[in-house]
Amino acid sequence: MRRFRVASCLALLLGVVGIATAATVEVTVSNFRYTPNDVTLRVGDSVRWVNVQGVHDVVADDNAFRSGAAGTGWTYTRQFNQVGDTLYHCSVHSSPGQPINSAMNGRVRVLAADFAINQGIAGTWFEPATAGQGFLVDVEPVSKFLFVAWFTYDVPAAGTASKLGAPEQRWFTAQGNYTGGAATLQVFQTSGGAFDAPRTTSTTQVGTLQLRFDSCTAGSAQYAIPGAGLSGEIALQRAIPGTEVLCAMLNTPQ
Repeated sequence: MRRFRVASCLALLLGVVGIATAATVEVTVSNFRYTPNDVTLRVGDSVRWVNVQGVHDVVADDNAFRSGAAGTGWTYTRQFNQVGDTLYHCSVHSSPGQPINSAMNGRVRVLAADFAINQGIAGTWFEPATAGQGFLVDVEPVSKFLFVAWFTYDVPAAGTASKLGAPEQRWFTAQGNYTGGAATLQVFQTSGGAFDAPRTTSTTQVGTLQLRFDSCTAGSAQYAIPGAGLSGEIALQRAIPGTEVLCAMLNTPQ
């Protein structure tokens, strides 16, 4: 009986900690943009480009790889095994060295594979420079699933000077699976609700959120919400120091 209990505990512990494996981040190719066009990976992770509109290709600025130009429906996957930045572009609509925010260019940043997401990252993460907004993270380790509540502020209404700074609170949710230290999540917006009142609500997917944790105390969030014209990266740290103790106990670096 004791042996059975020990074996069961070991199996449960392994299930909680998990074994980190390589991740694949999906990038949508369309007229005339890669979305997201700036991704961060760990060594051994891959990017899978999926063309959904127009004739495009994926070409490294240093010509290290080239997908070949084709119309809607192609996919191209590339594994990245060295630390550093790789710039790429669409040879049909851009050229090497163009800015990724205004041309059909992109960047893949590869970090050393030294951290794996675990239950210890659960909690509140934020950027001190933009206090009052951040992310509530929950982790389900068996299926390697993340659920995120993203509390932030609405964008100012067009032509309404009194709304500059946008005091209205806005919530998004995001969910998806994680691998290693990263997770690429779908972002959803729910509307139609009212404070503390029963209302029928509707939920729509509005973008993507890539979370990357470099350690038990630091990470980043890359977001793209195309309909609102929003994209960027937010550096993250824990809101409550000291809660990283469990994370350090569970961490199993690659």
